[in-house]
Amino acid sequence: MFFQYFFSVFSMGDQSVIYTYINIPQIQVKTLISSFDKSVHSVISVLTEIFERKQRDLLTQGSTDGNVTRGEEGRRPDRECIMLKLTPTTEKFIVHWGEMGGKWGVNRSVAQIHALLYLSETPLHAEQISVILGVARSNVSTSIRELLNWRLITRTQVLGDRRDHFVAIKDNWEIVLRIAEGRKKREIDPTLHLLRMVANDTEHDRDLSPAQRSQIDELVGFMETLTNWYDDIHTLPKNKLLRLMKMGAKIVKFIK
Repeated sequence: MFFQYFFSVFSMGDQSVIYTYINIPQIQVKTLISSFDKSVHSVISVLTEIFERKQRDLLTQGSTDGNVTRGEEGRRPDRECIMLKLTPTTEKFIVHWGEMGGKWGVNRSVAQIHALLYLSETPLHAEQISVILGVARSNVSTSIRELLNWRLITRTQVLGDRRDHFVAIKDNWEIVLRIAEGRKKREIDPTLHLLRMVANDTEHDRDLSPAQRSQIDELVGFMETLTNWYDDIHTLPKNKLLRLMKMGAKIVKFIK
């Protein structure tokens, strides 16, 4: 109690009273105060680190029974949200999906987040994704916007939580169609537009050889056939498309 009174009075600036009251030289009092402050800061740092570590552990551990315990005020604390706990198999899947994303021209973080949401049985928010994958929060936000643009994930809400949660499209055929549609809009359509412009310019280019002109025209024709075929196939029902794929080479019998 004496030290609590002493330091509270000293912190308020009434130093002369303290020096007179306890009859200790001023330099010794300052040394004592400095040592005490360092000790307090050390204790606070240790307690803060323990609390943050405990919070991270609670964030990353999965729920064993699927139930969520609510806080004292009836709210659902973030550290008790249901989380996907990575197993060696799921971790291997996510890592490989990220590596393949790089080969497909997709950012690795985008591919890993897509893989995580694809396997997750519950919606996840950005903070959870960041903790599970160890990815920076800003990187998660950028990747989520990219996946939303590709329409591979959707935004949803969870009762009692105002943050946006995200779920991935689970239908594999729908995923393929959406990726194909996105690549067509980003890559095929601009390329075909440019090729048509080049083909029109060949008529006025006197230095262009007939072989070069023919090569460009053939490429334009091939690209137009490919896009027309995609537009026709894209409108077919999924069950008929699957039957068509399973037929394989047998379909040749129906072509005369």
